Amino acid sequence: MLSDKNNYEGEHTLIDEIDNNFYLVQDGEEKESMSFSNESANRYSFIGRIFDNLDVAYDFYNEYGLSRGFGIRRNQSYKHKVTNIVYTSIFVCNKQGYKNMNDKRRLRDDIQRRCITRTGCMAMIQVTCRSHSIFHRSKECKDVVTLLSNSGIKPSDITKAVNALRGSEKDRLTRVQCSNIVTNERKINLGKECHGIIMHFQEKAELDQEFYFAMELSTDGTLRNVFWADGRSRSSFCQFGDVVVFDTTYRTNKFNLPFAPFVGVNHHGKSILFGAALLENETETSFIWLFKQFLKCMHECPPVSIITDQDLAMGKAIAKVFPKTRHRFCAWHIQKHILEHLQPLQSRYDDFEETFNRWLKSQNVEDFEAKWVEVKNKYDIADDSWLGNMYSLRHQWVKSYLKDTFFAGMTSSGRCESMHSFFDGYVNSKTMLNEFV
Repeated sequence: MLSDKNNYEGEHTLIDEIDNNFYLVQDGEEKESMSFSNESANRYSFIGRIFDNLDVAYDFYNEYGLSRGFGIRRNQSYKHKVTNIVYTSIFVCNKQGYKNMNDKRRLRDDIQRRCITRTGCMAMIQVTCRSHSIFHRSKECKDVVTLLSNSGIKPSDITKAVNALRGSEKDRLTRVQCSNIVTNERKINLGKECHGIIMHFQEKAELDQEFYFAMELSTDGTLRNVFWADGRSRSSFCQFGDVVVFDTTYRTNKFNLPFAPFVGVNHHGKSILFGAALLENETETSFIWLFKQFLKCMHECPPVSIITDQDLAMGKAIAKVFPKTRHRFCAWHIQKHILEHLQPLQSRYDDFEETFNRWLKSQNVEDFEAKWVEVKNKYDIADDSWLGNMYSLRHQWVKSYLKDTFFAGMTSSGRCESMHSFFDGYVNSKTMLNEFV
């Protein structure tokens, strides 16, 4: 593709001077003649012109400059970081820019000074190599990708399916291109869904004076995060909000936004919902926004304790927003990780499992610390190993460290899982957001 910017200050011809400076290309072979009439010399007549390669574009502009009375030279080129292939070149008039008069090398007496030829001419063109891959921009490709994405298929699987369907080795759809199509389609539809959610929440607020909702939008106006809680949930938190179980799950709505419920337990041992959210992603930034909205909704009263899985971003957000809340890891997830990571030690040492269980069931902190030294030395546990890292987080999962905190008899995020199962009976990956909320 070609763009040009020409600035001429006279109609005099400089071909002889240009030839003396060796800026014109002089090939022995005959070239295709190009005529540049006054009409074709219009500034905008070359924008959008397509060339086979950069050399052809250079020859074109060189012929053009010859007909208009100036020479050209290559000024700048930009290469792809990975392939090192030039994708953009800028050709300028040979009189572009100005001579550096402060160059110390030019001030020496033994240097023969040449006449000044740079006059700051603005004539230039910029040529950019356009990718030959155009299939991913076609309506056919976008329709197929959108259809498969709405069916809950991952971009990597969509890419394989589309390429297998086409059967062509050229112009294949990449996973990045597929993800971009899905993301753009999601943003378009998400904006429409956002308007429906706001209308629904406003109707709820008219019927329930205690209804609370908050939304975070991106710079382009699309929905990022949304949190809501009705009056009944807020009242339940005031009575039973000492312990909160928090977890996230995917595929509960059309846009695969993580659904994040805040769950507790009442005096009958039944699960109750304190609030819910849909998040753009599971990053620390999203969790911080959510926890701040939850705290604001619940009259700035943080829970005594909170149970989550062992998510690093979630843990950092809890420490920042709920600094006085006791954070406990889900016991079910801990046990699952133990089975995964300690299998090599169990295979290597016959007595490891017995020693490990005896250490884990220590009745007090002193006994736990003493037995840890024994386990670490006996089985050569490194500080940077999984078990060494879990020891550094012992205050969030070891029973002897959690005895002084109220957890309402809960040790895992199972109540959140049961809440997810409840919603699965009513919603699926095709459920629209306004229907979900």
